[in-house]
Amino acid sequence: MHTISSPDTLSRGDVLHHPVYGFATVESQDASGARLRWELPGPHHPAQVASNVLGDTYRRCTPGGFFERSVTAPDAARRALAVDAAGTLAELIVELGEPQRDEDLRDWLLQRNLLTRARAGAWLDALRPTLAADPRFVLADGTVGLADGILVTGADGNAVAGTVRVSPEEALAYGSRLALALAKLHDGGHALAEGADAIHESRDGFLLAPGGMAVDARRREDVQRVVLAVVESVLGPLPAAEGAAEVDLVAWLGGVTPALPIELLSLVNDAVSDERSLRPQDGMALVERFAVARACAEARAQLGWMRGACAAAGFDTHIGIVKSLQGQTNQDTFVAVGEQDSALLAVCDGISQCTAGSGDLASGLAARGLRGHWHDHAESLRDVDSTRVLAWLNDALTRANNLVCEGARRIAGPDLPRVVPMGTTAVVAMTRGNRAHIANLGDSHAYLVGRHGVAVLTTDHNVTAEHLRGTLAREADDDLPSQGYALTRFLGHFDEDMNAALPEPFTRVVDMLPGEWLVLCSDGFTDYAASDAAGIARVLRHEVAAVAGLAPGAAAMDLARRLVVAANKGGGGDNITVIALTLAPPVLQGDPTQDEG
Repeated sequence: MHTISSPDTLSRGDVLHHPVYGFATVESQDASGARLRWELPGPHHPAQVASNVLGDTYRRCTPGGFFERSVTAPDAARRALAVDAAGTLAELIVELGEPQRDEDLRDWLLQRNLLTRARAGAWLDALRPTLAADPRFVLADGTVGLADGILVTGADGNAVAGTVRVSPEEALAYGSRLALALAKLHDGGHALAEGADAIHESRDGFLLAPGGMAVDARRREDVQRVVLAVVESVLGPLPAAEGAAEVDLVAWLGGVTPALPIELLSLVNDAVSDERSLRPQDGMALVERFAVARACAEARAQLGWMRGACAAAGFDTHIGIVKSLQGQTNQDTFVAVGEQDSALLAVCDGISQCTAGSGDLASGLAARGLRGHWHDHAESLRDVDSTRVLAWLNDALTRANNLVCEGARRIAGPDLPRVVPMGTTAVVAMTRGNRAHIANLGDSHAYLVGRHGVAVLTTDHNVTAEHLRGTLAREADDDLPSQGYALTRFLGHFDEDMNAALPEPFTRVVDMLPGEWLVLCSDGFTDYAASDAAGIARVLRHEVAAVAGLAPGAAAMDLARRLVVAANKGGGGDNITVIALTLAPPVLQGDPTQDEG
């Protein structure tokens, strides 16, 4: 039960307890106190209780907990006791706040009419062997208590993992609480129980139901399950394994809910990896990861936009070892124009499958459009808010799309409806101080690498990812294919009437912290530097660490080169282009400013 600090904390329907009068339901409340309806009215039971008396004498029962259910839904409480006697007792002990003697537990169950007097005598004695084998309970000196750090919720299961919903802004705090509960479970030598109902939440905290010994493999599996529970708390139930097996979760997670903290995206990157060794090793390691994530998120919020911050960028591109041996062309094109405090960076990866034009022509035309738009408008962008910058990026991509479409139209002529026009992916970043405005179409990626880990800032636009987004938004079209890597959004896109029409790009705005790296790349890096997203993150962290200590400009060029080399070492089966950008030391002397957007 909970103390009542003020009537403002009460709501109509709340159940209160008085040590003499019993239980009552709140009918109304205001600053002066609360009006009550008593479960068993008596001549001395007050109908109106003053605020000072509420705080001194009354206690608020946990919403959905043992006592509230016994008052508002006694039949359901009796069924819960019959179905899960141990869980109901655990919930009662949590409400009372301390271990209970056997006779006190019997008295409470009798008082609430959950047991008959004839049955109560032997009921708890018969249950004790079950309680002794349940690691949630501690039996000592005729009392029944709960093990430290293991909290419970209702036995009726109305708050199981995946049904608790939090806002994206609350996700890191929510995850920290779950991680701490897991750390306590692991510290006691237990692993998380199997099944979707292993994680419950109540007003008091979490129940992480134990299920066997916490060996290393089980601990790392528990970490994955807890992190996925955090994701589901924001997004709702994730798709079945069929879709998730085809695309890394992190490849589309940020695109489903762009408001998810960047730091959570980084944590998910490692925690959901199929390679257990890449996951945090146990609950305490997960607690530490959430602590770092929250610290970075707080620093990012406090730092905000620093207009005077300077950046250094480096770049490299390679045809790819395999394609060079086959005599093919490099279909990637990149853009890097501007100054240290304001720049435009872009990677365009031409699509090979076309019959009107070519991938290298498409990426070249797109890059020309982006550069032209920058040169025409760069000076006018220095003092506008982020909303205007994103609108400018959309205009720049429209210009690039029109150029690619016009090129295909010139080549195909009247046969345009019967050919496959050329196209290209694009990932674009317009930087102003420490703020990066990012847009992408296709499957070229942007990453943010920092103390929090590695976050994918973009989303894939292919058949599988679009289906997963639709599934999570409850808008999936069952008539469309659910799997495939054919691109659904790109530059060089026509509408049904064969008019140039820019698909909606994915956009994100990021304020970089000192020491962080922004990396833009074509899929020649992501497909060959490692086999999955967590492996890519490991490569990025390793190569960023390798350039530590170099001057920012030299480090940026060296990092881009190292990442291209890593992709070639991994097979080099496609064109590889990388742009790497980091903040230069003057950022530490800048002044934080409030973004008017």
